Amino acid sequence: MILSDESKKVIEEKVKNFKKKNLKILQVQPVSWVDIPPKNHGAVELVIFEYKKELEKRGHIVDVMLVDEAIKNYKDYDIIQTHMADGALKLSEEKIPYLFMMHDHHIFVYGKNSKCFINNNAAIEGSVLSMVPGQNCMEFFNHPKLHLLQHGVDTEFYSLKYNKNGPLLILGQNGIGGSDGYNPFDRKGFLPSIAAAEILDLPIICAGPSINNKLFFEVHPQSYKKLEIIYDLNREELRDLYQKCSIAIMPSSVEAGWPNLTTLEAMSVGLPVIGTFNGEGIIHPDLVVKRNKNQIVDAMEKVFSNYEHYSDYSRLVAEQNTWEKVVYELEKLYYAAT
Repeated sequence: MILSDESKKVIEEKVKNFKKKNLKILQVQPVSWVDIPPKNHGAVELVIFEYKKELEKRGHIVDVMLVDEAIKNYKDYDIIQTHMADGALKLSEEKIPYLFMMHDHHIFVYGKNSKCFINNNAAIEGSVLSMVPGQNCMEFFNHPKLHLLQHGVDTEFYSLKYNKNGPLLILGQNGIGGSDGYNPFDRKGFLPSIAAAEILDLPIICAGPSINNKLFFEVHPQSYKKLEIIYDLNREELRDLYQKCSIAIMPSSVEAGWPNLTTLEAMSVGLPVIGTFNGEGIIHPDLVVKRNKNQIVDAMEKVFSNYEHYSDYSRLVAEQNTWEKVVYELEKLYYAAT
């Protein structure tokens, strides 16, 4: 399910008599130093890239600009969508109508009294309508302008490939950012995953951006000889790594988007995913765990006892959550906002 039932009713009522037209859409790029599509890391930038690609397939015109350019050119567009609170607040100050997609997991880390939450809540309040990629965010904000729009996956690019005998995989940008700098907290659950791999004497690969993960492993040095750490893979290299591995382990402590991008990418390739978040039933119920090495070991043993079953489940979930389906629902929100 991409939209909640309540959101669906509201949107369908608004668009049922709307004659479809091609829209001119402006996506606001978060920062200048991360390309769209991103060369390696950049989750929000990847979302913007997928929105643009699928919207253009549907006949819309989509441009991408930084917020200062968007302010200069906003009159040329039917829809302006921004993805960061600071960009939304700039548009609000200029009284420019915008849609907002909230991606910030730090709202859960620092709480409702934090500047992070206050700014994101103000961005939602100032929007025509806003979206979040997880039911947890819907409940945390509990705002009438908010709609659930989950992330998707390109199932053609991340194509199915069984590899029961490959290494285990953990991945992502670990740690937590904040006003005091970078905190190498194990947000992604690397440490219990590596410990579980060591119990079963299995090889495990950790992939992610060097910007934070190098410091994480300096603070949390690992001695397990079958651990391989890889940094800064591009999109094609990451897909090839998914296809090389057997199981993805994702015991995150906090995520904004659920399912997050890497979970759906891994599942699209056919990797059984062991993790802590289950959202709308994304991860197989047998494989939902606590951040505990013994529970992860038990889940891995279940997977290896019936690998094709769990792999087929993953691919089926991915096929139900393609970017094409996500953007079909996004288009409805755009029509409702015009």
